[in-house]
Amino acid sequence: MKKIKILHILQSANAMSVYSGNESIFFPLILGLSEKEEFDITLVIPGYNAALKKNTSGNITLHYINFRKKNFFKDIFRLKKILASSDFDIIHTHGTLSNFIIYLLCLATGKKYADLICSSRNKILFSKYMEYSKKIKQDFISLIEKKLMNFNDFNICTGKNIKSDYLFLGIHPGKLNLIEPAVDYSSGAVAEETIKKIRAKIIGVFSTTIKIVAIFGEFDRLKYGFDIFVKTAQYFKKTFPEIRVKFAVYGVSEINNLNDYLRVQNVSEDVAVIDNTFSPEEIIESIDILVLPYRYSEYPLSLLKALKHGKPSICSETSAFTDIIRDGANGFLAPIADYVYFAEKIACLCNDSEYKKISEEASATNLKKDYETMLSKYSELYHQYLSNATK
Repeated sequence: MKKIKILHILQSANAMSVYSGNESIFFPLILGLSEKEEFDITLVIPGYNAALKKNTSGNITLHYINFRKKNFFKDIFRLKKILASSDFDIIHTHGTLSNFIIYLLCLATGKKYADLICSSRNKILFSKYMEYSKKIKQDFISLIEKKLMNFNDFNICTGKNIKSDYLFLGIHPGKLNLIEPAVDYSSGAVAEETIKKIRAKIIGVFSTTIKIVAIFGEFDRLKYGFDIFVKTAQYFKKTFPEIRVKFAVYGVSEINNLNDYLRVQNVSEDVAVIDNTFSPEEIIESIDILVLPYRYSEYPLSLLKALKHGKPSICSETSAFTDIIRDGANGFLAPIADYVYFAEKIACLCNDSEYKKISEEASATNLKKDYETMLSKYSELYHQYLSNATK
């Protein structure tokens, strides 16, 4: 049987991380595909990833290329050699930059253009956070992407929460393939000693009476709402001084920059930074409340894990979260950037009876995200493209 050759190009280092709070769908997707004999995967990622290296099978060939570093042209040449070394059936990219680079390389070398699937990604089709209707049609990157997608065989695998943004930009509906991500829930229970260690690290001493409120995500004051998280902590300490709460941050690679920011905001004593030696699953099990004040979200695995473990979550009212959270039932939805609302709901969840009620609803949430279904949908899409290519 002829194997389907797939080239995956990921711009974001976090896109393949299993030890980051920004854990992505791409790790379970690519590992799942690699377990199927019909696929042969070449994976390009920016920088060495020990966790990925440890878990990869014989069906994956790894290349470490970072288009954003000073050796940009050297990396372009390396990618050109990778393209020339194999006739890929599918090229699967993770960002506008890699889309554009692949397009230019194929054009320059006269290589037949493979079917290309570009996945939903963090900075897709929005310039400066949420003001879609005002800015998206004038955004230069969005205009380039529109040209590429409508004049070439680009197809977009996207969740429904951002499909409307593509349509608004003017992408032909036939190029939009809706494939919702999923999460693998097969991981085992977290050791009690690990939970105690993490709680003690955050609080200073081990305690089950102090509520731990955590944010997951890469350090970004605007997109991931770290400015709102800090304002929430400041307002909470001022307004509810009698309630014992400790705030925590997880999943940040730029720890020095974050610590500088927390120091400038005078919250260093109130916000603990958890290093990424712990897995997202371990952190979720150890905290009490998840706060996601994002201004934009593609699809947060941290929220799905929190629901799985019955951890109440307070999220911004963006489309990705509104697909999952039922306000006042399995969590709370806050107006974007409303730190007062976040603080008030944290205080509400410090009431044991309210916490128990929301926790039970959270753990009972029907996520309707099946891991094997996601893989089969991608497989179906790949076969569809191959069939069209041979006609």
